[in-house]
Amino acid sequence: MTITRPLPGKLRRTADDIERESGGALYVEIIEGALVMRPAPPGRHALTVVRVRDALGARAARNGLAAADTVSIPLPDDPDDYATPDLAVLPPASLDTDDWLIPGDEFVLAVEVASPSESRPSIAAKTAWYSRSLVGALLYLSPGTGEWTVSSEPRGDGTWVTTSSGVYGEKITLPEPLGALDTTDLPRYGD
Repeated sequence: MTITRPLPGKLRRTADDIERESGGALYVEIIEGALVMRPAPPGRHALTVVRVRDALGARAARNGLAAADTVSIPLPDDPDDYATPDLAVLPPASLDTDDWLIPGDEFVLAVEVASPSESRPSIAAKTAWYSRSLVGALLYLSPGTGEWTVSSEPRGDGTWVTTSSGVYGEKITLPEPLGALDTTDLPRYGD
C-alpha cells in the first residue's frame, strides 16, 4: 500500500480557510496528517487555562521562561503537521520570531485542556504526537473527568520516559524549574 502525503502547505491552507470561514467557532490543527477540528471551548476550559497560567506564570518568569498561549508546534520533519497547545512554557527568546511555528524542543511544557467532546483515543493520539514533536513535557488536564496526566522526557517515537497521572485535588509535580501545581481550584465541566 502506498500512502501519499498532501503537498506541503495544502493542509495548512485548508485549516486556515476553515478557521477563517467559521469565524472563530472552530479550532483546527493538523495531527498526524489529519485535520482535527473542535468547537471553540466552553468557559470552564478557558478558566482552567487562566488558572494554570496564573499559577505558573510568575514561577516561569523567575526562571527565565514565559507562559504563553497561541503558540503552535510542528513535527520536526513535517511543518504541515502541527498542534497549538492551550498553554506553553518556553524561553521568551523562542517567541522572538515572525514564524508562528516554534520547534517542540524549545518547549519546557505544553498544556492541553481536554474539551468536553474529546475522547480517550483522541487524547492518547495527541499525547503520542507531542512526544514526536519533542516538547520537554506535556500536561493534559481533563475537566470532564477531573483527571490529569504529566508526560515528560519524550522519546520522539510517540512514547515518554516518564508518565504520572492523578485526579483533581492532588498536586502535580511538573518538570523543574516549574515545581508543583495545585489542582484544587481547577474547574470541572458540569459543576
